[in-house]
Amino acid sequence: MAENRWIILQIRENVSDYFEIENSIKEVFGDSEYFIPIHYQKMGSYDCFNTLFDGYAFVKDTPKSREALSCIPFSGALVGPLVSSNKVQTLEHSVIVDFRKQLQSFLRNHGIIEGNTVLVLDGMFESLKGEVISIDDEKKATVRFVRLSREFIAPIPLSSLRAT
Repeated sequence: MAENRWIILQIRENVSDYFEIENSIKEVFGDSEYFIPIHYQKMGSYDCFNTLFDGYAFVKDTPKSREALSCIPFSGALVGPLVSSNKVQTLEHSVIVDFRKQLQSFLRNHGIIEGNTVLVLDGMFESLKGEVISIDDEKKATVRFVRLSREFIAPIPLSSLRAT
C-alpha cells in the first residue's frame, strides 16, 4: 500500500448517478480523497453530467480506506474493489491526474473527441454529419465530410458541433 496509489472501485451495473456514487463512497470511506470520472455542473435549472467512462471510481489508497473495503454494503452503488489474483488493484497517482486532465479536456471540447461522428448545427455546413479528425487549441475541430462520393475536410468551431 502506498500513499501515491488509488484503489479501483467497481460501480454496480446501471448506476451512473454521480450523487448516488458519491454518497456510497462517502458512506464507506468517510472523508478519504476520491475521484469519480463524471463531471457534474448545475446550469440554470438543468443538471449537466459528462462522463469520461462508466463502471469505476477511485479512492486514495490509505490504511483507513483499506480497512473500509470490508464495510462496503451490498445495497449501495459500489460493488467493491477491483480484484485480480486475490489482490486489490490500484493505479498510480499519475494515472488519476491523467484521467482528470482527460475529463477537463472533454469538457473544454464540448464532449467531442477525435473519432466522434458530429452534426454541424450552423454555418455553411449546417445539418451535415462528419467525423472529427482532430481538435486544436483554438476551439476548432477538423471534420471529414463525405458527400456524393467525395470527401472534404473543414475546420468547424466546437460550439457549432454536436456529437451524435
